[in-house]
Amino acid sequence: MGTVEEMSVWCHEVRRARGVVPGPQREWDAEELLWRTADPAHGYEVLVSDGVLAVIHATSFHGLRVAVIVKVFVRDPTASIGISLVATAACNALRAPMALYAGLNPNLRLGGLQIPTRLRPSPLNLIVKSLVADMKPSELVPDCFEFLDFDAY
Repeated sequence: MGTVEEMSVWCHEVRRARGVVPGPQREWDAEELLWRTADPAHGYEVLVSDGVLAVIHATSFHGLRVAVIVKVFVRDPTASIGISLVATAACNALRAPMALYAGLNPNLRLGGLQIPTRLRPSPLNLIVKSLVADMKPSELVPDCFEFLDFDAY
């Protein structure tokens, strides 16, 4: 489990290393991350390794325990981390046989099984519409958007 000091260092380093990125971005700081992970209704855990900090949470689906990966911070902005490494660590930490991740993160290589549409509880779509004439919707799409960024879990 990550400490407040580790989260503070991570948030600062990730923000500094990324620099300016196009589109709107959610910038997490340690206080905000600590406040969010203190939610007693979700029981978030923070996993820390050399190159990755992941916020995870356990849920169940039809009685099956599932490790949900809600946010991943990668220290090196040029790195590409396989989601399977994070999923394995989350499953081990939460004693779950499977993990769930959905989102956009330029530092993650996704893989694994797609959830069939009929098993999805509801559609999860990110719809972006520009409210000004001279701005393209593509300029408004964040490059990183995960469960923790919008209260899904």
